[in-house]
Amino acid sequence: MNPFTWEAAQHAAGAACAAVDDICRGDFKKAFCEVRPPGHHAHRDHSGGFCFLNNAAVAALHAIGQYGLKRVAIADFDVHHADGTCNILGGREDVLILDGFQQALFPYAHIHHAPPNAIYSPFPEGTEGIALRRTMDEVWVPKLLEYKPELLIVSAGFDAHREEDQAQLLMVERDYAFLGRRFSWILEEIPECRGIAAVLEGGYNISSLARSCAAFIMQFASTEK
Repeated sequence: MNPFTWEAAQHAAGAACAAVDDICRGDFKKAFCEVRPPGHHAHRDHSGGFCFLNNAAVAALHAIGQYGLKRVAIADFDVHHADGTCNILGGREDVLILDGFQQALFPYAHIHHAPPNAIYSPFPEGTEGIALRRTMDEVWVPKLLEYKPELLIVSAGFDAHREEDQAQLLMVERDYAFLGRRFSWILEEIPECRGIAAVLEGGYNISSLARSCAAFIMQFASTEK
């Protein structure tokens, strides 16, 4: 932390809420919040893993409380398990959590069970992008089409890139482009969904983070499957 951390954390959570406002008012269908600090390790009662306020969870609760949404989905593809998101939103019938992460890595999701409203998709060390793509098409997309969320929040972490040194997955830019394209397509396939708010999570190699964000956003902005 530094003297500016708390202010930055409030702005990050506020940006996620502003994206929900813009979507629920009908101003936009998609938003990408390029924020720091990230949020998905922040629990209801403590910080963790560089996270102080859980931006995605705050945005979901804002959508439910302010706009009365009954079904909000959160899809998290950061390399680390979204322990804070599951702590805050686990067990709720109005939230679905899809969480892909590296197995046996901080914060060690393998030591506890997923809440009933969460689907964990763990990947072993050395996993390449084809496994992530297969999980998206065979697990996440069918579940989202079945759930029909009124809002989709994406915890977009890019620290599974092969150039990152905090983890050992081997994703590259085209994998993140694939995810952006699929999320955009899902929005077109679910009439009940008002929009998608993507919130930046991890990503610590500045070069691969920039390239991965650009690849994701370019496809996220498209309507092509």
